[in-house]
Amino acid sequence: MKKPTLILFCGLPGSGKTTLGKRLAKERGITRLCTDDWMADHGLNLQDEALHEKSWKALWAAAWERLADGESLLFEDGLWTKKERDNIRARAKELGVVTEFNYFDVPLEVLKQRVQQRNSEGGHGVAQITDEQLDQYSELFEKPSEAELRLYDITTIHRPSE
Repeated sequence: MKKPTLILFCGLPGSGKTTLGKRLAKERGITRLCTDDWMADHGLNLQDEALHEKSWKALWAAAWERLADGESLLFEDGLWTKKERDNIRARAKELGVVTEFNYFDVPLEVLKQRVQQRNSEGGHGVAQITDEQLDQYSELFEKPSEAELRLYDITTIHRPSE
């Protein structure tokens, strides 16, 4: 029996997570879980950080159950801190799940351009983000080290094409 796979994303807003996540989920025929989309589906305020955290935890609880049942999933989230990445990777290992890690290494100026474009287009599950917020987020973001990247079963680094 083939082991289930958990596809993980690590990157700031505007790095390309949603674009790739939708494509991969369709190509592989797997479920894509995304906190922002789930909140939008339920009419919740995307700017409410406490509610976002609760929704994220609820989605992870459902994800762990599905993975334990042998289902492969894509969980689209930024995974900004090493601690949360370590915790997720450890839990996946406990369940015997293959971890496929996608790191989006995108310069802050490119992120700002993309987020401004996304803000103007709007759409389902799109939270409006200012340049100031993106600056704050980039300060909180803990870039994965080469050693950390080697801990996943499969790792892909995504950079914008020049």
